[in-house]
Amino acid sequence: MSLPSENPVFAFVALSTIQGFGRKSAQILYHWLVQHSLLHCSEPTMMATYIQESRRAFQHHRGPSPSSDEIKLAYESQHATFYRYRSNDVKIVPIWSENYPQGIKSHPDAPILLFVKGNLTALQNQKSVAIVGTRYPTRYGRTASYKLASYFAKAHHTVVSGLAVGCDTQSHLGCLESNGATIAVLAHGLHRIYPAQNQILATRITENRGALLSEYPLGIEPAKHTFIARNKWQIALAKALIVVETGTKGGSTHTIAFAQQTNKKIGCFYLQKEDWLNAEQTQGNKALVQQQKAKPLDSTSALNCFLEDL
Repeated sequence: MSLPSENPVFAFVALSTIQGFGRKSAQILYHWLVQHSLLHCSEPTMMATYIQESRRAFQHHRGPSPSSDEIKLAYESQHATFYRYRSNDVKIVPIWSENYPQGIKSHPDAPILLFVKGNLTALQNQKSVAIVGTRYPTRYGRTASYKLASYFAKAHHTVVSGLAVGCDTQSHLGCLESNGATIAVLAHGLHRIYPAQNQILATRITENRGALLSEYPLGIEPAKHTFIARNKWQIALAKALIVVETGTKGGSTHTIAFAQQTNKKIGCFYLQKEDWLNAEQTQGNKALVQQQKAKPLDSTSALNCFLEDL
């Protein structure tokens, strides 16, 4: 992995460390550079000018533009730490790369860079399903997460989830135990695994044709807004969403909203048992089915029909 400032991947990683230079600023700069055939011209002094010009062209006036001194400092800092990506086995995938997943690339808010650990080809499988749910499932939901993931893995679908405890963990495990490939979309840099108790699971994912994916560079820690943002990319990677269990509030509700916004097919686990129907963790499922916003997956035949429609 080369380090010169002319390397646009290096430049965008360095710029991402500057406070106030977020995803929107990077998108605007990238499109402006491409329009002017300047993607590989990233010298710090000129980059400061390019950022100002791109903001002016796209009428993006939020916050001050970074100075050439700030950019130079960010470049120097990255020169000292860029080796960490290689030592952590993290691949940087820019939006102009053929390895960048099409599902995310077609999203209007697509990050300029993705950070991946594991198998890049897992990101290209057109047969994929996101399986999500509460961190505190019922015993039924825990079993359902595992079995649903196993079912789709056996049908050669990549299972996408978020590596959280509860439904996510069981979904990854169910896929792996059926020799499937699974993708964990993370809400932080790939220098760590959160939660730490899933470190072994993360390693199993990368060693079994799967991948860990993040939009965040090394060093970025998880926060409430990063968890919400990562749910968007779970949906972008998948053809459909399976909701195992969810209350009326929580992270899964954001994932459901993203699926609805992008017209993705939604199915949800549904069980005709009184204790399940009355559980706090399943009230979101009930609402989705009652409002006809999701297909109830309440039988093998319903699950088979859902798969056939993908």
